[in-house]
Amino acid sequence: MKIAIFSIDSSDDVKSVIDKIFKLSINKNISFHIYSELYRSLGLKGHSLYNNHLDLNSEFDLMISIGGDGTFLRTLGLVRDKEIPVLGINTGRLGFLSTMNHENISEFYSDIINSKVLSSIHLAIKSTQENETDALLSFGNTG
Repeated sequence: MKIAIFSIDSSDDVKSVIDKIFKLSINKNISFHIYSELYRSLGLKGHSLYNNHLDLNSEFDLMISIGGDGTFLRTLGLVRDKEIPVLGINTGRLGFLSTMNHENISEFYSDIINSKVLSSIHLAIKSTQENETDALLSFGNTG
């Protein structure tokens, strides 16, 4: 199994989640690929790195996003259209997108890596703005 891990945070909570994932993965034949900035900031050793979306492909079985909803949204930017399932682990107080709490990961991790969970497909919408003035005018236009 090939799993990528992403976080924009390098707090003790994120380090604790990663340590827990590594411990739960002993003897599971899992190859971890860690976001390079996270890898360096936490001083991790012995795992593969990736730098951006170009280093990811559909051969990954799972992407783990550790943080809050902002981190989850940045993770989706990395995954893009590669159809890699994303597991959001919330390290904050409230998460709407990253709903798995970091305190109960031990309860669910085995089911996740053994594909005993339901996944849901969500649409992504891309928006571009051609002219800032037009966007402001249309935003205020109620007619």
